[in-house]
Amino acid sequence: RLFGGSLSDCNSGFRALRKDSIARWGAESSGMEFASELLTNALEAGSKIVEVPITLRCDRAGRQPHLQTWRDGMRHLLTILARAPWLFVNLGFFLGLLSALIAIGCLLGPRTLMGRFALFDYHTLILAAIMGFFGSQILSTGLTLNLSGKHQMGRLATALVSLNEATLFWMLFGTFAVVAAGVASIFWVWVSHGYDHVGNFTATVFLLYVATVAGSFATSLLHVHLMKRA
Repeated sequence: RLFGGSLSDCNSGFRALRKDSIARWGAESSGMEFASELLTNALEAGSKIVEVPITLRCDRAGRQPHLQTWRDGMRHLLTILARAPWLFVNLGFFLGLLSALIAIGCLLGPRTLMGRFALFDYHTLILAAIMGFFGSQILSTGLTLNLSGKHQMGRLATALVSLNEATLFWMLFGTFAVVAAGVASIFWVWVSHGYDHVGNFTATVFLLYVATVAGSFATSLLHVHLMKRA
């Protein structure tokens, strides 16, 4: 489905192929995931795939199966997902944007929905931080996969991977400066209260959100641009 195919049996080992297409598809896997790689590469190349009915018979009783369910299943999954970097980029960006909107809502104060559901308090902010962190990591995975150059990049991935170095510097510097200023501000409030307990919990959690989500995103961008030059 990720590559526009519609197959009823994606793991059938009975396949008839054009000889000149094999080199063009470039499937290189050495295990059972070769079945998935061959299909995804063919679909990416715009090749036409047609299913023809076949007849199967049961194998000999007691034969040791070649398939190792969890290992081979994971190999298939990794092979498929590695060829869909746009899936990670889009999902990561969506989670990051959603978490940012939730965090902004938390700054506006707690709300009660339908007179029962308490939302946009520090509990919601913690959830937004977790969501944003995973979003930035998923986005980073997609950008790193795009560095191979084997798959077409979407606009968002292209913009982030090709980010101007000056813009990258100020993004990193700005993130560090905001977090450092936030930590200094909380420390100053603590000092001004005679090193006593500080009750501004929501502000502290919001700083944690910025440090976790924005910091993770900035670090991911740095990692991607370092890998470009490695």
